[in-house]
Amino acid sequence: MRSQSLPVSGPSAAVAQISSQRRLLSQVEPMRLISSAVAFGLMALFVPPWLAMAAMGLDLLCEGIAFSLMRGLDPAQSRWRYRLVLGLVFLMELAYTVPCLMIWQQHLPFAKALAVGLVSMTLFQLTTVRAIHLPFGMAGWLAVAATTLLGNGWYWLSHDDLAGFTVSTLGVIGAIIYTLGAMRSNHALHLEISRRGDEADAGNRAKGLFLAQMSHELRTPLNAILGMGEAELASTDDPGTKDRMQTLVASARGLALMLDDILEMSGLDETGLPIRPVTSA
Repeated sequence: MRSQSLPVSGPSAAVAQISSQRRLLSQVEPMRLISSAVAFGLMALFVPPWLAMAAMGLDLLCEGIAFSLMRGLDPAQSRWRYRLVLGLVFLMELAYTVPCLMIWQQHLPFAKALAVGLVSMTLFQLTTVRAIHLPFGMAGWLAVAATTLLGNGWYWLSHDDLAGFTVSTLGVIGAIIYTLGAMRSNHALHLEISRRGDEADAGNRAKGLFLAQMSHELRTPLNAILGMGEAELASTDDPGTKDRMQTLVASARGLALMLDDILEMSGLDETGLPIRPVTSA
């Protein structure tokens, strides 16, 4: 079954995108829980375990509340709920990124590599599974970008290393801009796939409508042929004529069955295909 269509614009665009976003999140939720547990477990090796667990709890709590609020969410009708979801997404990414920046401040072996890897992981999931409704992805992206820039700046400036601050800040800005571009590209890709799916559905509906209309148009003359053939078959005593009428009536009945099949196939998407028992000779 094809995923729900995503209108490019109009009042229904945001509703459809949020619904599709929620469905995608529910599909990847088991993997996200596992990866989050691994990520926060690694954080606990470098920050106090209670802090890592508290951050994980806040992350999962915000995710759960936001996921619940997204059900049937229409930003035009429930603006406060929509803004609350945006805030929860921001807070969720903040809870994940702050421990990473605390690890970045340390001089322990592998600390900085782990911090960079963990931040890259959340940026990757923002650009993929949270790009259908772009404002949600942007809220998380903003939290990661702001926290990363502030944490990186604090580290280098506290060590009075202006060169390190300049080079690293340029690198962080480049990564942030690239992530934003990837997020917008994925969002556009989701819309394009949905648009093409809508066009295919429209073509299928037009084809089904044409077949149904043609079958109705053919049924009227076919019924006339069938009725006249049956009447002639019942009234004639000539063996040759009777044989020809039997062939005519049998052919007309077979064609009628074919028209019935066409009608049923044209309505397959809406009603399903009924099964007609047929007694075989």
